[in-house]
Amino acid sequence: MFISLETLADAGKWLTIGVLLFFSIMNIAIIVERIFFYRNENSSAAAVRAAECLQMLKNKSYNEAAEACLQLKSGMMRLVSVTADFLRSAGSKDDDVSILELELENSLATEKLRSEKYIAILGSTGAVSPLIGLFGTVLGIMKSFAGISTGSAHGAGVLQAVSAGIWEALYTTAFGIFVSVPALMLYNYFTNRANSRLDLLANMANRMLIIAKRNRK
Repeated sequence: MFISLETLADAGKWLTIGVLLFFSIMNIAIIVERIFFYRNENSSAAAVRAAECLQMLKNKSYNEAAEACLQLKSGMMRLVSVTADFLRSAGSKDDDVSILELELENSLATEKLRSEKYIAILGSTGAVSPLIGLFGTVLGIMKSFAGISTGSAHGAGVLQAVSAGIWEALYTTAFGIFVSVPALMLYNYFTNRANSRLDLLANMANRMLIIAKRNRK
């Protein structure tokens, strides 16, 4: 069965709109998830508990520090838990603190993945959405000129057909830009938040290494 170019262009245009709508919904879900993630990580309760746990480590209260980590889930608490578990299980002062350093590096790598989770999707949709919208626009223009070439529009109807087709086509590009701009802005924002969080955790890990080395003397 023969399918006209106009039918294919219409189908492609609505497919384009569907893809962009899916991207916009996905972006909203990612943005909400990331906002809650960073809010929990940077809450005042997490900061206060982290300071308390550092003091517990300094006082060699390793069991108390490990139990405190179970009450609040955050990146800082995971680093404290790793340090407390190492210090309370180390048998002697000769135990190599470099083992703890490796464990903290592994924890930081895990936290890096948690910090950057889903962020790349925002960047990808932000970069691709305008191109997808432009593809829909091209299909709409093709539909307009296909109508002219087949002779379905004559005289004044030619101008009307072309202008109507282009008007319909341009809103896919507008939709693509509408999806792209906030996605790229929030991609940059969350990337900066992730880097700041990782710097803070790396600083925390260094402080715990210093405490561990002092406590093992």
